[in-house]
Amino acid sequence: MEVALLALSPPTACAARPAGGLFLGPVEPLTPSQNAAAIVAIALALATALYEAVTTVWRGRTLGKRAAGIQVLRHDNGHVPSLVRSIIRWIIPYIVLIAGVAAEAASSQPVPLFVTPISWMLAGLLWWLLVPASSLWDAQSRGWNDKAAGTIVVAPL
Repeated sequence: MEVALLALSPPTACAARPAGGLFLGPVEPLTPSQNAAAIVAIALALATALYEAVTTVWRGRTLGKRAAGIQVLRHDNGHVPSLVRSIIRWIIPYIVLIAGVAAEAASSQPVPLFVTPISWMLAGLLWWLLVPASSLWDAQSRGWNDKAAGTIVVAPL
């Protein structure tokens, strides 16, 4: 929630970052509409995580997985995953983006050009695409998120 606190801080709390070299110019305080957008983005991310985790714990599937006829189960015993496993499974595709946002929010130093919010978003998007794609070259069709959470996606009989 550090990001939310920084997004809601008064303009005087935003430290300017010096320009020059490979660094970006000063950071401007967030406008009210940017604050509102940050709050909405955080609320949507939390709602998505809660929906995914709770429905996976409850029945092993979301509405979309149910429509596709697939289910998430623990790899070791075939039961529905715990809440912790479900959150790990959800968060892995977003970890690079979350790390980038956290690093940007926590930094009061000049930010090198190659770690701008745009580059973090692009790296996050690439990672977000690679995580599910990783199941394509796995013998059991388990993505990196399934391996980290100890889960597997199956089509119940």
